[in-house]
Amino acid sequence: MVSGVIIIKVVFIILIAAMAFVAGILPGIIPWCKRSTNVLGIANAFSGGVFLAIAFLHILPEATSGYREFMEQHEHSERYAPCLRHGNEEEPFPLPFALAFVGYAFILLIDKVIFDTHSLVDGHGHGSSPKIIPNVRKEHNDYEEISKEINEYGQDYDENEGPQRIQTKFVACMDHTLNRSEASQESNSFNKTDRDSKHGEDTSIATHHDHLINSEERKKKRCSCNLTPVVLCIALSVHSVFEGIATGLIKETSDLWTFVIAIGAHKWAAAMSLGISMTKNFKNQTGTVYIVLTIFSLATPLGVLIGMIVATQSAIVDIIFSSLAAGTFVYIACSEVIVEEFSVPKYRWIKMFSFLIGASLIIVLGLLE
Repeated sequence: MVSGVIIIKVVFIILIAAMAFVAGILPGIIPWCKRSTNVLGIANAFSGGVFLAIAFLHILPEATSGYREFMEQHEHSERYAPCLRHGNEEEPFPLPFALAFVGYAFILLIDKVIFDTHSLVDGHGHGSSPKIIPNVRKEHNDYEEISKEINEYGQDYDENEGPQRIQTKFVACMDHTLNRSEASQESNSFNKTDRDSKHGEDTSIATHHDHLINSEERKKKRCSCNLTPVVLCIALSVHSVFEGIATGLIKETSDLWTFVIAIGAHKWAAAMSLGISMTKNFKNQTGTVYIVLTIFSLATPLGVLIGMIVATQSAIVDIIFSSLAAGTFVYIACSEVIVEEFSVPKYRWIKMFSFLIGASLIIVLGLLE
């Protein structure tokens, strides 16, 4: 007879795959979804609290308890005892915590070293990207300074150094700006320069120079941006596989529901983020969008199946994978969700409240058990 836990896992596999796919295509269908970064940020903060509480209050304690039982059963085993103890000490080596660190470091390697998704144009965060704002502000200040200087130059012109000095600074600033982002003030600044400057020849040279750079930079940027959703898909899929493994290892129905809540909230936010990125970069490429979303949608079900297979193996294998999953949960909560969502000034108090609600939910469920 099939147990209730297996039925829940099978239903979860189907629902999580469907939800991830639907959430991924929504930004391309409903315009409001593209502007829903605040809602995604609050939902992601909630999932961060759930993930962190699960790691510290559920996975690690159970892995530690199972590890102690395993060591007691194999206390005199020549295979396990010598390598899992601190020399002659009675206390066994804290293997679950060491493996949790390994899991954290592995996701760090994937997320920030191999696939540095946070340095790409769209970023990896599920809320607003705080990294673009300072650059735009700086460039806006540069434009104001140059426009002011050009106006002053039109009123007080020094024949020896005026045009060369201003044009050099203008072109240098534009080169820097085009390499950083496409600021909307660009065209307005040139229009104002055309009206105010008494030396149209110098200005037209600068404008022509900028036009050539702008065309070239846009081509480079377009090529770079098209890789963004693919890299995001790979990084998020690695996360999802480990989330699925942790879910597949669960043996109790009450424990399983906490994982379903946590992964459901995070998967929805991650899928929407990936969908927004693809809407920006893969316009009129429906086939590519569906392929990327399908890969991402199947990552968690794959992890659940791996976890279910591992759960039937030796107890030490279960402990190893559970501990690795705990490290990935800590990374997702601390280094991804908390750092990214709380670096955006907007709605910090609401996000904090959402984060605490998520953690409190797991604490209450733990007490009720």
